[in-house]
Amino acid sequence: QDIIVRSDDGSLCFKLRPTLAGIWVQRDRRHKDRSARLIQSMVFYNAVGFARWCEADSVRFDYPNVFRQVKREGGAMLESHGQLPAA
Repeated sequence: QDIIVRSDDGSLCFKLRPTLAGIWVQRDRRHKDRSARLIQSMVFYNAVGFARWCEADSVRFDYPNVFRQVKREGGAMLESHGQLPAA
């Protein structure tokens, strides 16, 4: 089951989905005037890599509540589906 975490203004949205390998994350960032949009998809195999990716995203400063929820939900998904050892 997908988990969707969205900013109040709708310009940042994350979709998280458990997979057999870990979790799939889609990050959708829209420019405030809707003229540009960037969509990224990643698969994370362990909580260490996922947390590192979250901490490297500069919009975490603009949307701290969104990032806290994404980290919490993603970490819980990785924990419940069993992690592969960190590389």
